Amino acid sequence: MTAKMLMVQGTSSHAGKSVLAAALCRIFARRGLRTAPFKSWNMALNSYVTEDGLEIARSQGVQAEAAGVKAVGDMNPFLLKPSGDGKIQYIVRGRVCECIPKDFRQYALPVIEESLTALRQDYDVIVIEGAGSPAEINLRSGDVANMAVAQLFDTPVLLVTDIDRGGALAAVVGTMDLLPAEERRLVVGSVFNRFRGERSILEPGLAVVEEHTKVPVLGVIP
Repeated sequence: MTAKMLMVQGTSSHAGKSVLAAALCRIFARRGLRTAPFKSWNMALNSYVTEDGLEIARSQGVQAEAAGVKAVGDMNPFLLKPSGDGKIQYIVRGRVCECIPKDFRQYALPVIEESLTALRQDYDVIVIEGAGSPAEINLRSGDVANMAVAQLFDTPVLLVTDIDRGGALAAVVGTMDLLPAEERRLVVGSVFNRFRGERSILEPGLAVVEEHTKVPVLGVIP
């Protein structure tokens, strides 16, 4: 068994990636597909403890519950906990790790690939969540949560944005413009989250987004 994969990335933090990924986990599970969540890297003070005592991000724990499967360490290979005074506690595959090299990206990507590969052997579908934005220009060189993960297995990407905040249409167009061609090709469509009002009023704007990005708007979530 080699699972198919779908990745949810966002135009910003709090765009709705975690909730959309959880919803997709539930939808796929209800269709009879054994589904698992995945997020390569997360920074948070709180964690979700698995049945075997491992710590992962709470979002992946909740997504595993949505999928009706037990949470495991491979679902969130890197959890970083700020511990004050500029220090960070690294939790790797659910266990505290004291020996993290300075070149974190070079160390992390093989671990991320191993965890994803392991999950793909046990599930039909993997729903991957990104972090922040894939186009954050000051962070791209060290990013191990977005397009670097999608490129490991040519995973299709949904780009979600929060229209309730304003500027969402520009955020989608701008994010796509900032991505290099080899990454932009992985984006299969955009999703507008938390829309309030009459859908018909939004339609002309969505048409402009599709014209600029050359990918369809695949959903508008109330």
